[in-house]
Amino acid sequence: MAGDSLVRFVDVRLDSMLTVVVKHYGKVAYFRDDTSRAMKLITKWNPADSLLAFIEHLNMFDYLHLTLEGDTVFVEYANDEEGE
Repeated sequence: MAGDSLVRFVDVRLDSMLTVVVKHYGKVAYFRDDTSRAMKLITKWNPADSLLAFIEHLNMFDYLHLTLEGDTVFVEYANDEEGE
């Protein structure tokens, strides 16, 4: 079996994507808001890579911030336009 086969996500909601990814690592995802849950992304994931590597990859997307605390991946919409 090839351990480096990529999984491609094309226009997939973030909650659906993370359901697949965190299950692979034995973790859970917690969305702090509905905006991040409904975001649709186009990206790829290598299951042979670490979960932290995937989190760092997702954090490169605008308005998205993920952190790993224990067995939970926390996800939130990160709007840089704070109130004046």
